[in-house]
Amino acid sequence: MHVSFDISSLPYGTGVSMYSANLARALNNISDIKLTLFGSSLRQAQVLNNFADLNRLKASVYPLPPRLAAPLL
Repeated sequence: MHVSFDISSLPYGTGVSMYSANLARALNNISDIKLTLFGSSLRQAQVLNNFADLNRLKASVYPLPPRLAAPLL
């Protein structure tokens, strides 16, 4: 199964960002899920990539809104 997930809220440290981070980690632990992460801010692209790297997410991070990146997948 392929799951695409928007992590644009992660840099803000709110309740939604904590929930999103935990959900991304949990989805990553399910073996038959291919996880694709999207972040809609070019300014926060490094933060989003660091999140994926620090949590050892086997995921791709695209610094584009999901609607623009979908045709690229």
